[in-house]
Amino acid sequence: MREISYVIAFFAALVLLAAAAAWWKVVSETEEEPTAGRVGVHSQRVKGAARATAIAFVLSGLAAIVAVVDWFIR
Repeated sequence: MREISYVIAFFAALVLLAAAAAWWKVVSETEEEPTAGRVGVHSQRVKGAARATAIAFVLSGLAAIVAVVDWFIR
């Protein structure tokens, strides 16, 4: 069961790296001509980065729960 938690944590780390890259893209790209109602970032990119971050945290929590259950079983 410990190996399962390692695999889940590994996938969580990969998703977190992807989220960090997505946030970096959101922050580093500036819009040259902001249109009315926009503040300079693309809302779709922000939503995608936020979803990736949330998925990474959920996977990390799942890995922690599996590790704790394994700890109590042994």
